[in-house]
Amino acid sequence: MTIKEILEIESTNTSRINLFKEGIFWRVYQKSAYFFTKQIKDLKVLKKFYKIVNCEVVYAGFPDTILPKIQEVVQSKRFKFQSHNEKYCSILNFEVDNNFEQWFQSLSLFQKTISVTDGGIIQKIKEYPVFTKTPLETVQFVAEIQERLNKV
Repeated sequence: MTIKEILEIESTNTSRINLFKEGIFWRVYQKSAYFFTKQIKDLKVLKKFYKIVNCEVVYAGFPDTILPKIQEVVQSKRFKFQSHNEKYCSILNFEVDNNFEQWFQSLSLFQKTISVTDGGIIQKIKEYPVFTKTPLETVQFVAEIQERLNKV
C-alpha cells in the first residue's frame, strides 16, 4: 500500500488502529501510531516529511515476530483484533482520546545525520563496487569514509 493510500485511510480514522505490513515489519501511521503508543505498546515514533504527499507523517513499527505478543496484549485489554488480510490488520474497541494533533506537534522531525553535501560521501558509497573488492579493500574504504566524516 502506498503512503498516499495509507494517509487517505488515516485521514478519516477516529477509532481504530490500522496496522500495515511492510516487508518483515508492521507499521502504524498517524492516528493509528498515536492510539497504538497510548493503548497497546510504547514504540519509537518517527516524524518524516514525504515529498510524494507533501506533508509530515508520523509512524512507528515492530517486527512481524512480535505480532502474536501484540495480539495477547489486545486480548488482555479486551480490545478487538481483526485480521483483514496478510498485510492489513486493525484493532478496535479501545478508549479514544482526541489529543492526536497536540501529540503530533510535539514530535520533532527526523533528521538524517549525514547530509548529501558531506564531500560526496553518499555518492562514493553508492558507487563503491563492493562485489569486486576484497575484504581488505572494503575495510580501507570504510576507514577513509570514517576519516572524512570525522572532519565534517
